[in-house]
Amino acid sequence: MGHENPRKVAWFLKKHRIDAWIALDMDLSMYRTYTAFGIPYAVVVDQNGKVAAVLNPKNLTESVIDAVLAGRVPSYPSLPAEAYWEPEMAAKYFLEVGQEEPPAK
Repeated sequence: MGHENPRKVAWFLKKHRIDAWIALDMDLSMYRTYTAFGIPYAVVVDQNGKVAAVLNPKNLTESVIDAVLAGRVPSYPSLPAEAYWEPEMAAKYFLEVGQEEPPAK
């Protein structure tokens, strides 16, 4: 999930094949819905569509996924308090950066 210029993302993906879903959040609605105030940021959603974990991707382990799939509350380090600092300032920043056009070639 990103907020970058769609033309720049398309240019990048032509040069660097990524076998994954790519989504753009141009109005930051997902950012605000999941309170994603920092990058990187991972949200794990359970089978019922409920957020089961919000964590740094480096802490997204097999045991976290297994717990969620088994219907248990996963154990993982919580995000630091500074991850939630000034969310609207972060949103403004996200809307300003990454909007440059891709290289001409």
